[in-house]
Amino acid sequence: MNKSMINVRGLLFQLRQGWKRILGCVLASCLLSLAYLAMAEPVYESDALLRIKQQQGNPSVTGLVESLGGGTVPTRKERMSTYAEILRSRNVMEPVIEANGGGSYEAFTGRVMTTPLKDTEILKVTVSDTDPARAQELNKEIMDSFLSRLTVLSHEEKKVTKEFLEGRVTEADTALTEAEDKLQKYQLDQKFVSPEEHLKELISRLSSIKKEEEANKVDLAAAQAGYQSVSGQLSSYGSALADNATIRQYNTKLADLEVERIGYLEKYTAEHPKMVAINEKIAEARRARDAEVSRVASQAGPSENSVQQSLLRDALMNQAKIAVDNSKAAALAAANASAEEELSAMPAKEQGFVRAQRDVNVAQDIYTMLYKRLEDAKIAEVMVPNEVQLIDEPTLPESPVRPHKRKVIMLFGVLGLLAGLLSVIVPLMLRRRIDSPADVEAFLEMEVIGSVPDFDSLGQPEIGQPAWYKGLRRK
Repeated sequence: MNKSMINVRGLLFQLRQGWKRILGCVLASCLLSLAYLAMAEPVYESDALLRIKQQQGNPSVTGLVESLGGGTVPTRKERMSTYAEILRSRNVMEPVIEANGGGSYEAFTGRVMTTPLKDTEILKVTVSDTDPARAQELNKEIMDSFLSRLTVLSHEEKKVTKEFLEGRVTEADTALTEAEDKLQKYQLDQKFVSPEEHLKELISRLSSIKKEEEANKVDLAAAQAGYQSVSGQLSSYGSALADNATIRQYNTKLADLEVERIGYLEKYTAEHPKMVAINEKIAEARRARDAEVSRVASQAGPSENSVQQSLLRDALMNQAKIAVDNSKAAALAAANASAEEELSAMPAKEQGFVRAQRDVNVAQDIYTMLYKRLEDAKIAEVMVPNEVQLIDEPTLPESPVRPHKRKVIMLFGVLGLLAGLLSVIVPLMLRRRIDSPADVEAFLEMEVIGSVPDFDSLGQPEIGQPAWYKGLRRK
């Protein structure tokens, strides 16, 4: 038997004997908790609710997060994380800090908490302070600074887009003028007045194919540039996901649909039912592929790192676009070669006219497309971004959230109870004395067969009675 074993009955007896000490420790702890509550400053929290809307509407006028992410559509979680980081950025917080007497950026942002509400587009922003009115005012200033910063970022992005489109529109206008002058000169020199119907049909097909080729070149270059910009940051992740079987199947299906659509260009107009149906199939396949790309990226990347997941998604998306655009380019080249072969069988006079008219049509389409996008960019530049909306103004807190009086008192009470129990139990464990025959048996591991009274401790004997008899009688 272990010599340090404590007799349970003796322990309970000692606890009963030391109840005053235990009660004193509990009362002292409660008094300390009351003193702490009297000295501690109360903390109030003001809440505001923001709605982070998913991007809808005109695809040429993308949202701020889409433009920052290279044009790909982020998930709801990534949008929430992006806007939460913008809200806590120095450009948003420092104007508020300076307006309220200055201080540390790190200390101030420690009082600002963002919480996305589950399965919603709502982001809750909480600001804490020792004064309830100041907590509400700080939250209002943060909201104003955040929305102003979003407007600045959006306008800067749209300004860059507008300036780029302005240059491209000027170039397209010049190209269109040159093509029209060349066509007019050719008609005058060759005395070519009006083309026949079969030439008009061939010109329309060649123009459609050429326009598709030019658009595909732009898309392919953008996808290659996007992939190069993120591939260096992915290290081993990009190579591990480059040959995903499911994504490859989606790319093959999408490439086949694009090739089928290119074949229709030689037969039907854009409004033909077959063209409308194939375009719907392509859009559906592209949505399914993009969803699979987002799923693979979210599973392969670190779950706590939304930036890494975003990079993975962008890399996979651009890889998929490159694969499809390459297949599309090959099909367009074949369609163009077929049309050129048909054109080469015509007389030289008609060949020159068809090529000149094709260049005019393509230049006209490109100019119209760029001019429309430029007008959209001009509108977007002056518009206030509405993808983030303040749906609940910062609240005025009525009661403090910290310290919680009941919890503090209960915690101190439990600590006092533990201290009182230890003050009774520890001395008992450290005390090495024998109180009963059972203790003798436990320590000496020997059986007790009898006990001898301590005659000296029994006091003086009465007259005529021995001391041991007096002791036995009293017991």
